[in-house]
Amino acid sequence: LRENFEKLERCLLEDRIEEFARVIHTIKGVLLNLGLEEEAAFSKEIELKARAGEAKEMLTEMVKTLKRYLAEFV
Repeated sequence: LRENFEKLERCLLEDRIEEFARVIHTIKGVLLNLGLEEEAAFSKEIELKARAGEAKEMLTEMVKTLKRYLAEFV
């Protein structure tokens, strides 16, 4: 999970939003497998916003929030 978050942050820094959306989709699946349904739902929200062209700053803040939710895993 930690590696996926590092990749997310790199994608944002390098404006690779399509790849960002794929990585957050992967994270969503991992969270569902761990039974973390609320966190997975938030990940899906991030993914949808990324695919809809949401501003990078908003995505960055959402990722920070998700990382706080998952502090014990990342």
